Amino acid sequence: MKGWWHRGNTSAREVSHSAGGQAGSVLSYSAYLYRSTLLLYLPVAVFARALRSRKGGKVRQRQHQRSEHHVEQVEEL
Repeated sequence: MKGWWHRGNTSAREVSHSAGGQAGSVLSYSAYLYRSTLLLYLPVAVFARALRSRKGGKVRQRQHQRSEHHVEQVEEL
């Protein structure tokens, strides 16, 4: 994760140098904003998925149906 973050920072810096001035800074700022929102959203999404699976188990049922369908296809072959 740390390596990916570092790589993103260097690429944003390179873009700001090549574009020169405002456009590059805006691009790097948007990249930083995107990264920060992604880092904020990921744990929330994981938490919501865990809550959903604990509450109804609808996702698990859907996966179970899919695996049964797969077994049927294998038997036909």
